[in-house]
Amino acid sequence: MGKKLDPNKIKVNPDKFSRRGGPDCNAEVISFMECMKNFNYDIDDNCARQRVAMLTCWERQAKTSKHRSTINYHFQRLARMMRK
Repeated sequence: MGKKLDPNKIKVNPDKFSRRGGPDCNAEVISFMECMKNFNYDIDDNCARQRVAMLTCWERQAKTSKHRSTINYHFQRLARMMRK
């Protein structure tokens, strides 16, 4: 009828379910790239504001704590309980 569930092989990719809590720097990167394109890749003086905004966003993103998902830990506990 149905497949029997093997409790030892329950795994979930936690990246699919977790959300990043940190800032998203896509807008800063895009504005920096557009500035580079507009000024023929001369970023020394023309794109300094966009570059600083992008770098500060990246620094904020690096400082945010990384939350680890515990879903596989709880699946392992469930599998142990099912075996008993």
